[in-house]
Amino acid sequence: MTNVLTRVAEAIKADFMEVNSGRSKNDPVQTLNRYLRECEMEVDKVEKILDRQKILKKEFTKELEEAASMAAKREEQIKIAEEAGEGELAKAALRELTYYQGRKERLQVSVHETTNQLHRLEEMHTNMKHKLKDMYIKRLEVMGRENIAQASQKAEHLFTNDSDQTEEELRFKKIENYLRQLETGEKAKEEQSIDQQIAQLQQRMKEETGRSQELT
Repeated sequence: MTNVLTRVAEAIKADFMEVNSGRSKNDPVQTLNRYLRECEMEVDKVEKILDRQKILKKEFTKELEEAASMAAKREEQIKIAEEAGEGELAKAALRELTYYQGRKERLQVSVHETTNQLHRLEEMHTNMKHKLKDMYIKRLEVMGRENIAQASQKAEHLFTNDSDQTEEELRFKKIENYLRQLETGEKAKEEQSIDQQIAQLQQRMKEETGRSQELT
């Protein structure tokens, strides 16, 4: 099961390398979503197996407790039969005791193996959930980069003269041009005002020079 996530992670890296190099036209977010769905299915499968293993361990444990109880019961019954001088009954109880002891030993092995398998499945399931969570975070990171890329592309498109601009983009450019005209007009007025002030200053200086010459 863990190999599935490893293969998925490698495939994701390969797709992102293609996207970054411009060789792939696939949407990286859609690609990642597809891989995430596959990983979620694998995690669900392991979770179901884990649940079945828990039930199996519970059943084995129940059977073990029952076999141990019956073995203890037959052992006590053998003592009672022997004390009462019931040899045949004691032999029958002994045969039952042997049977239940054998069953108990087999069930002890089964419970031990099932417990070990359960621990491995729990560890596998935990690791898969951690990797899946990492992929969720990776998707958020990719979505963030995609948003920046789309916004940059949108902004670049707005400031070009492409004939295929949308109505929204044309409206944006129209407003931008209007603001630029206002800014240009204000600057022209400012420059004109400076020219007028300089001209008036020169005129006053000329008049003052003329009056000074008349006085002399």
